[in-house]
Formats: sequence, C-alpha cells, structure tokens
Amino acid sequence: MDSVSYIAKKHCRNAFNMISVLLLAIMSAIAFVGIGGYAGLACGLFFGLMALITLFHTRGSTIGCTSVQIPSAIISFASFCLAIAVGALGFSVIHYPGVYDYVNEILHQMGYTLIVPPETAAILLGVCSLAIFIVSFFAFCAVKYMNTLKKCLKSVISCHGAGIFVAASIIMFVIAVAVAFAFVLSHGGLNEITSSGVKLSLLAEIAILAVLMVIAAISAGIFIRETSSFKEIHNETMKVETNADGTVYVPIKVYSDSDNYDSFAADHDNDKREDKKTLGSKKPFITTDPHDNLHEIDGSNNEHDII
Repeated sequence: MDSVSYIAKKHCRNAFNMISVLLLAIMSAIAFVGIGGYAGLACGLFFGLMALITLFHTRGSTIGCTSVQIPSAIISFASFCLAIAVGALGFSVIHYPGVYDYVNEILHQMGYTLIVPPETAAILLGVCSLAIFIVSFFAFCAVKYMNTLKKCLKSVISCHGAGIFVAASIIMFVIAVAVAFAFVLSHGGLNEITSSGVKLSLLAEIAILAVLMVIAAISAGIFIRETSSFKEIHNETMKVETNADGTVYVPIKVYSDSDNYDSFAADHDNDKREDKKTLGSKKPFITTDPHDNLHEIDGSNNEHDII
C-alpha cells in the first residue's frame, strides 16, 4: 500500500500543476510584451517568479511548499491592508466631498477621469475593497493548504485546509469572470478591446487567471479525495498491539458516529441470541451414577432400596 507521503509527492507532480506553470509563464510573457511599461514589467516579474516557484513545488518537497507559502503570505497581508485602505477611501469619498475631487485630480494626471457621482464611486470602491478582501482570504487559504500538504509529505495524514482552499478558488474564479465581463462592458465591447493591444492583454490576463483558479480547485479536490481514501484504508488495516507474550496483529474497525456503533451493538446482540438458540437446540449431556442402574438386591443396600 502506498504511503501518504508518496501520495502527496505524486499529487505535487500531477498534470494540473504543470499546466499551472505553463499558464503562469504565458501570463508573464503577455505582461512583458502586451502591457509594457512599469506595470507590465512588475506583472511580468511577478508571474515569472510564481511560475518558477510552482515549478519548484512540483518536485514534491516541504521546501517547495514553503516557497509557495512565502509569496502567498505576503499577498495575503498586503491585500488585507489594501482592502482596508480602499474601504476607508470609499467611506471618505461619500462623507467628505473634497476627497472625491482630490482622487479625480490624481486619476486625471494618470489619464483617467471619474464620470460617476461620488455616491456611485463610493459603492464601487466598497465593492473593490470586498474583492481585495477575498483575494487576501484566498492567499491565506493557499498558505493553509500548503501547510497541510507539508504534513502529508511528512507522512502525517491530514486534509485540513484543502476544502476551504477549494471553496476560495471557486470564489476567485467567479470574481475573475465578473471582472472580465465588467472590463468588456466598461470598454465598449470586444471590438474596442481587440483594437488595443494593452486592453486585449489585460483581458487575456484576467481570463487566464480564471482558468488558473479552476485548475487550483480541481487539483485540491483530487488531493482531498486521495488523502480521504488513504485514511479510510488506513483505519481498516491491522493494528499492532504489544502483549505480555509478544507482539500480535489485531484487525480493527473504526466507527465514526453513534449510528455505526449502535448497529454494531445490535449485530453483537443478535449474535448472542443466535448462540443461545443454537445451544438450546442441542441435546443436553446426561451423566448418571453406575449405582442408579442397579436393581438387584444383594443385601449391600439398605431397606429403602427394597420396594
């Protein structure tokens, strides 16, 4: 039977992780070539670094899991702080009119202009803050998932943290799809986006990110299934017990809830009743004294024997 550490190593080397490496490399190339500028350079370096880290993670070692945990923890902390700042900005925009003009002036210097009223801008900032909070939560779940994977690599059976990572990946996929639709609608449709290389590159990055989230959810789901199956098999194997006369192997069965235990107790009582019924159907053994069959009067017995 395979050990849980072997299952974890095999999971690290599966095809989904290799596809993730390829998609991250594509995202890095698109950022360098399509987006360009300082933003493209930063995104390209980030995605390229994540591709290398993910490739290192496919070796199936605790160091590889730690290498994924470090940027995930940084992203989680930075996103959490950014979400608080964006939420505070939205609150300030709706309560202090001068903040809206100040933000619009900064955006105008960058080539953008707010055309929505302050109330709508505050709502949009609140939605962005919530989305960034979810990104922070996803990165935190990734840290927990890698910690669980490290335990399995050390032959400790665990699937704690994998389920929440699957849910977080699905939520991130939904957010990425919603952002893609909002991006297309805000820029006048696909025809307008395809006419600009930068806009098309941004849409491609969002679409690939959504695919990455689906792959992460599928990969974590496979990990849960494999470790759970191994745990069930492990509970049905032989348990080693040391007695006074040496070591014996005793098969055990684990009952996880009261229903299983009650059914086990009922089966045990039925076995007892069957044993009693079997014993009752057998003829009893009759032991007699040899003197009971003596009907002869030889004078050795007393008068009570003479009828």
